[in-house]
Amino acid sequence: MIGERILELTGDIVISNLATERVHSTQGEVFRAEHRDNNVLFYILNGTRDYLENGRKYLTVTPRSLMLMPADSSYQSVSTSEEDGLGISIDFNLKNAAGEEIILDTLPSALLRDEDGYYIGKMRQVIDCLYRGGLYCLKAKSLFYDLLFSLASDQVSAAGKGASVLPAVRYMECHPAESCRIDALAELCFMSRSTFYRRFQEEYHESPAAWHLRRRVERGRELLREGLTVEETARRLGFCDAAHFSRVFRQLTGTGAGSVRREAQ
Repeated sequence: MIGERILELTGDIVISNLATERVHSTQGEVFRAEHRDNNVLFYILNGTRDYLENGRKYLTVTPRSLMLMPADSSYQSVSTSEEDGLGISIDFNLKNAAGEEIILDTLPSALLRDEDGYYIGKMRQVIDCLYRGGLYCLKAKSLFYDLLFSLASDQVSAAGKGASVLPAVRYMECHPAESCRIDALAELCFMSRSTFYRRFQEEYHESPAAWHLRRRVERGRELLREGLTVEETARRLGFCDAAHFSRVFRQLTGTGAGSVRREAQ
């Protein structure tokens, strides 16, 4: 599993050849891969696909599935739904600190069902930065490290190797405008309030409230750069008014929200 392969390594994990594409398919269309040059995270937005090894089907995947196509794998896939298929993918290579390639698996596998939209959101952030290019490619790599960490944590938790605060993190990321109570977040993770708070501090080195506020401000910066006004951004993110948002934004970033908005024009 991807989580076990990444977490068992020591030292740094080096991401290279980060790229993205949209994938279209029609019913009956066959795709063949022979010893892939890179890994692919593939998210199926609509349509269904069968995956075959040596002509025999071993996997069927449906919309909202996140898949891994490992480097050096060989396989076939067939679009099986009447509607056209659509997906997005991120290509990447991994090496350990010694420069050795990390082999994640031998065949494509379904990593998870993204019922709450957490992973499609993370992938779209990476893709948006890659499309922007320039310095945003550096941010894309940073976001992709975070995505791999989330996947690794998910896989290890699913294997029963330790409870995770990731469900709470997902909830806060998907609900930036909501007030997130500690008791409710702890319940999502099946932990007591005190255990959840301690585990969160250990993993993220800040309180859940501070983490959530910082992520709201980061999302605010993105909305301002997309052209939203300070007032609209404050409303979307659940701040009481534009003045409150602007004050918090300056405290956490050292920059005025209005100046970020003007730079985007």
